[in-house]
Amino acid sequence: MEALPVRAVIKIGGSLTSKPENLRELMESIEDLSTRHLLVIVPGGGPFAENVRKLQELLDLSDSATHWMAILAMEQFGELLYQYTRKLETFSGREIGEMMLQKRSFILQPYRLVRSKDELPHTWDVTSDSIAMWVAILIGADLAVLAKSTDTGTPKQIGVEESKSLAKDGIVDAHLPMIHPNFKGRFYVIDGRRKGILDQILQ
Repeated sequence: MEALPVRAVIKIGGSLTSKPENLRELMESIEDLSTRHLLVIVPGGGPFAENVRKLQELLDLSDSATHWMAILAMEQFGELLYQYTRKLETFSGREIGEMMLQKRSFILQPYRLVRSKDELPHTWDVTSDSIAMWVAILIGADLAVLAKSTDTGTPKQIGVEESKSLAKDGIVDAHLPMIHPNFKGRFYVIDGRRKGILDQILQ
C-alpha cells in the first residue's frame, strides 16, 4: 500500500554551507521527496546571520533591527538553496495557507510572513530553529525537522523535555522549547550531512 503524503517543515541549517557537497546532496534528496510529500523548506541564517550579529555590535543596532535583518539573512540563504534545486520554487508572501492549498513543495522566504504576524520575540533567542517550528505550528504540519551539521545519532522523535536539553546544549535556540508544546506533530533534529536520513523519517 502506498504511503500517505506527509506535510513537513524542514529547516536547512546555514552551517551546512561549510560542506557544499553535503548541502547539494541534501537538496537533491529533498527534491526527490517533494514528489511524494508536501515540504516547506525553511532556510537557516548561517554566515549571513553571523554577519548581522557582528554588525549589531559594530553599529550599536537595536535588538528589533537585528531581528528583522537576521530574517532577511535567511532569505539570502534561501536564494542559495534555490540555486541548488531544479524543481522547487520560492515563496515570499504572507498567505502561506493559500500556497499550501496548491499542494506544491517550496522554499519559504520568511520575512513577509513573519513580519505580518510578528508573534516572535525580537531577540537572538529566536533563530531559524524557532521560526521553522513556528511555521510548522502555523500550517499544522505533521512533521518538523531541523537539519544541522551536528552528529545527532539515530533519528528519534524529540519531546518537549528533550528540546529543553537541546537548547541548554546550544543545539537548538533558546525559544524553541517555549513554543514546542504548541506543535502537535513529530519533531526531529537530524545530521543533515547523513545520506538517506530524511527518507527514514518521512517513511
